[in-house]
This record gives sequence, structure tokens and C-alpha cells, in this order.
Amino acid sequence: MIYFDGHGAVCRCLNWREAQRTMLTQETKDAILVIEAINEEQASRAREAMLELHTKIGKYFGVSGKISHLTTTNPILEID
Repeated sequence: MIYFDGHGAVCRCLNWREAQRTMLTQETKDAILVIEAINEEQASRAREAMLELHTKIGKYFGVSGKISHLTTTNPILEID
């Protein structure tokens, strides 16, 4: 699995790159936040965490986002 953009790899095999090019800053306009789960119990907690994070981001930063779930039956998400 690899996430990449027009400038290069962001992550490979869920090993996230921590680099200046991909870090969040005051000027960040677009971001992808990832929560992972490996079983149903974790997935349930992850769904709750995503909803809470979505609410707080809206409240504190005044922005909205979209929640998407990737699974073995839904493995691809294209972002414009």
C-alpha cells in the first residue's frame, strides 16, 4: 500500500513519513487524518473517534471534512 501525491510518497505500508513537506502548519488547507483498526472492537472505537474528531475540527477550526472508510471490500479512495 502506498499513498503518494505529485511530489512523491507520503506513506508506504502504513509507515508514515514525517517530513516538512507533509506536516501540518498554519497554512495547511488540505489534510488527511487516518485512524486505523484491525478488528471490530477497534473499528467501533475508531468510528466514535472519527465522529468526535470531525465535530471538534468543525468547532475549533471552523472547517468541515468528509469521513471515509477503507476496508477489504472498499479498498480505494480517490481524492481530488
